[in-house]
Amino acid sequence: MAAVTAAVAVGAGMAYSANRQGAAAKKAGNAKANAAQATIDQNQAMYDQGMELAQPYYDAGGSALAQMQALNSGDFSSFNESPDFQFARDQGLQSLDRSAAARGGLYSGGADADRMAFASGLASQNYGNYYGRLANLAQMGQNQSQYMGNLGQNFGNQYANAMGIKGDAKAMAASATAGAQAGYGNALASAAGTYMGMGGGGGSMGGMNNLTGMFQGATNRKSGYGG
Repeated sequence: MAAVTAAVAVGAGMAYSANRQGAAAKKAGNAKANAAQATIDQNQAMYDQGMELAQPYYDAGGSALAQMQALNSGDFSSFNESPDFQFARDQGLQSLDRSAAARGGLYSGGADADRMAFASGLASQNYGNYYGRLANLAQMGQNQSQYMGNLGQNFGNQYANAMGIKGDAKAMAASATAGAQAGYGNALASAAGTYMGMGGGGGSMGGMNNLTGMFQGATNRKSGYGG
């Protein structure tokens, strides 16, 4: 009986230690995996917000670039329909009409020539400003494109890094269970060695089975390992 008691004491102590170490490692692995997932979620939210804020400026730049391409192709409709040019043109023509009417020559050839000269000069004066504004908008869109690209690249790098950490953590948690099982086997082997060294059971299988059952019961009561 002394051999059994000693063997169970040795084995149960080792099994308890292996169980606690395994549980601690598994808990740490799960906590690390949860922290990595929280990092992924936070980075995803920041990426989505950054893209949402940048999108209107990117779209405005794309629209401006399309208008510049149309102007370069000889389509001046966007310029002619721009509110600032229309306002200046209409106000100027009305002023010319009032002046011509006051002289009694509203429908004269001279009045028509004045209108044409005014409209042509106004268009030449305002076109450069209009094109420059479009160029500024297009540049802004290009800047936003670069920003969005960098945002995506940074998010991709952070995501890959966090997923790597999460994978390592999950592996650590999984290996903790395997380590505990191995520790249990080592504990049983040590218990058997102690038992046999003290001449317990005369080396019979019946004695070993008896030892295993007592060891299992003692381990379960001490650590809850087998439950």
